[in-house]
Amino acid sequence: MKIRTLPNYLTILRVILIPIFMILYYRVGAFFSLWAFAAAAYTDYLDGRIARKTGNITSFGKFLDPLADKLLVISALIILLKSEPGLITSWMFLIIIGREVVITIIRTYAASKGNVIAATRLGKYKASSQMYAIALSLLMLAVYDVRGAFFSDRWYFMTAIRNQNGPIYYLMLIPVALTVISGLEFLYNNRKLL
Repeated sequence: MKIRTLPNYLTILRVILIPIFMILYYRVGAFFSLWAFAAAAYTDYLDGRIARKTGNITSFGKFLDPLADKLLVISALIILLKSEPGLITSWMFLIIIGREVVITIIRTYAASKGNVIAATRLGKYKASSQMYAIALSLLMLAVYDVRGAFFSDRWYFMTAIRNQNGPIYYLMLIPVALTVISGLEFLYNNRKLL
């Protein structure tokens, strides 16, 4: 199995950035963690682009890339769930995590039989929507942290960012919907494995 390729190194870098992202959020705040998250998400874009352009698409990359995405998203969702009550809810977290666990189990089973299940277009849209929603949520939290220096408290949107069922909650409804739809598509496409 070929592992030493630039796309695979970028995927491994994404995995390494995950604990850095979490530590930065809890130690320094949303602003610096946003940059770590953005760097990790950008490696996802780069590794896929380079792999397709150079033809360095490996079984290792097909397996590790979606797993690295899942770990990044799960870590960010844990932050959003635990940092402030109501930014996102437990049911959102459980839907996204549940889908990822089920699909990882199916992918692992398929890999044990010598089959690698690549992500579908809808699955890629789901992953992109999760990354964008999380990045925008972190951006809003970063803006909230410095709001006193730039914004008046009369701007309701600024004060509502950390509210229960605020803008982050509604923003996360988009990736949750795509998570459900893409999960059903994945199960249908791989029903023979079940």
